[in-house]
Amino acid sequence: MFSVRMIEIPPCKVVASVVGFFGEPEFDKFDVWMTETAANLPQVEVYPRDYLTGVDGKFQWLFLYQDGMNTDGFEVLDFPGGLYAVVTGIDGADNSEEMAAVDAYAAAHHMEVDPTRRSLGNMLTVSEEAKAAMGYEQMDYYVPLRVKKS
Repeated sequence: MFSVRMIEIPPCKVVASVVGFFGEPEFDKFDVWMTETAANLPQVEVYPRDYLTGVDGKFQWLFLYQDGMNTDGFEVLDFPGGLYAVVTGIDGADNSEEMAAVDAYAAAHHMEVDPTRRSLGNMLTVSEEAKAAMGYEQMDYYVPLRVKKS
């Protein structure tokens, strides 16, 4: 059995941060907005609703948009969705073992990484109590896959 799971994210709209680094005011402004917004929204059918992705060696937050949401001036983008292989690792640690598991999963299921879509990440460990007990934080890594053409 693989330690990788396959999910499909439907096409949707997302609110996007500026591209930047943690500690930069315009980048961190989105984190504040996202935290406050999420706390005031009803539960949604899609979980998680926020992802971190890489852009040109920097980061960008994406947050699931809901009709009527106050975006505080952040851009709303069309997100293509699609198939993603998801594997859990330790945030900030070398994830080569997890990525090797994704590669093995894709090969065993006649799939390949889809270079037209970005990989995503989502923090699973949000509780300080859980982080203290484990000694680390968990991250889910989402790798875009597509069925190989014959």
